[in-house]
Amino acid sequence: MHNIDSRSNIRRAENADLPSIHKLICQNSQLQISPRSVVIDKSMVALNEAEQMVGWLMGNHDSAAWTNIDGYRMPDDWECSFVIWLLVDEQHQHQRIGSHLLRVFEETSCAAGNDTIVLSPAAGPDEKGIITFYENNGYRRAKSGNMHKGPHGPIISVPLQTPASTPQKLSKVGEEAILEYKRILGAQEY
Repeated sequence: MHNIDSRSNIRRAENADLPSIHKLICQNSQLQISPRSVVIDKSMVALNEAEQMVGWLMGNHDSAAWTNIDGYRMPDDWECSFVIWLLVDEQHQHQRIGSHLLRVFEETSCAAGNDTIVLSPAAGPDEKGIITFYENNGYRRAKSGNMHKGPHGPIISVPLQTPASTPQKLSKVGEEAILEYKRILGAQEY
C-alpha cells in the first residue's frame, strides 16, 4: 500500500471495491463507462483515513496506444502504459488524490519496463479542466487529442481549441442583406 498523505492510501483494487467503484462511475454519468468494463486486476484505489474509497484508476501496461500519436519514434513492438479511467469522488476532488493515483500508476509503469504513458481524456463540459489537470502532472496533449508522458513523443503540448467568444461585427452590406432576407420572409420586425 502506498501512503499518499496522512489521510489516504493507494492500493490494488479488490472485488470488495466494486460497489464503491460503481458509485464513482454513477457520479460521472456523462461518461460512457459500463460497470461491467471494470477490470479489478488492472485497477487501483485511493482510500481515505476511514478506509473509504475516494479515487479509482484503471489502466494497463501492455498497450500500443502510442501508435495513435503523431510524432512518436518507438519500435513497432514497443508497449506503453495506458490510463483507461481516472475518477475521484466529487467530495474529495482538488485534494491531489488524482495526482497521487497517477504517480503510483507511473511507478508501476516503470516497474513494468515502460517509459511512456498514454491516455485519452474524455471530452465533455470539463474537458479544459481535465486537460489542465494532466498538463499539471507533466502530460502533453498531441494533435490527436491524446495526452502522453514519456521521452519519445512530441515535446510540445497542443492547446485545446476553444471557439471564439466574441461574435464578428457584420459589415454594412451584411446587415442590409440580412434585413432584405427578413423582408422577403415577411418578418414583422426589421
